[in-house]
Amino acid sequence: MRRFNKITTQYCQRVLAIILAGLVQPAFALLPPWYLLANQLKAALQADSCIHVNDLTGQDKNMEVVVNVCDYNKALALSAFIGRKHAFGENLIVQVKVMFAGQAILPISRPNNIDETIVYLKRALDGNKYFVNVFTNSYKDGVFVEFRPAVIQYFSDDFLDYYNNNNLVASEAFYQILNTDESTNSNEIRISTTTSLIRD
Repeated sequence: MRRFNKITTQYCQRVLAIILAGLVQPAFALLPPWYLLANQLKAALQADSCIHVNDLTGQDKNMEVVVNVCDYNKALALSAFIGRKHAFGENLIVQVKVMFAGQAILPISRPNNIDETIVYLKRALDGNKYFVNVFTNSYKDGVFVEFRPAVIQYFSDDFLDYYNNNNLVASEAFYQILNTDESTNSNEIRISTTTSLIRD
């Protein structure tokens, strides 16, 4: 699975780098990747004042992250794009639930045409301080979501960072959130992310 492979690979690379650098004692611990997922969702999505992400709860196959949204239409749009199930092996599963007014939103399918995809992405991301715009790519087979040239920072217990954080460019953080293992339908519109130009 793409999501599992990407987070787990990053996790293993951090462990190996720390060991090789000789920076820690044998009893060191790094934050497990399911906690990294929860922290990344918090840091990225809570940049919108309409969204609050709860702490990770549960264990094993029953872990859960709740995303509370203050607007029903935004919650519905977000449910189309955010990954609902993240598996870290066979026995570790995180369910992500989008909720409005204390009730779980019944997730909708991703739009299968460009115009609807743009409308729903704008509705889901409008109000987020990192979000800029959505536009069609040059091949007309997908969209680009543009984000500000900013770093999204969240705690990861990373000994290679002085403050123990992960630091991702906003477009990369949101690419990981918007492109999950559930995004495998060949008819779905391809979603790419890009970073705004830095102008003097």
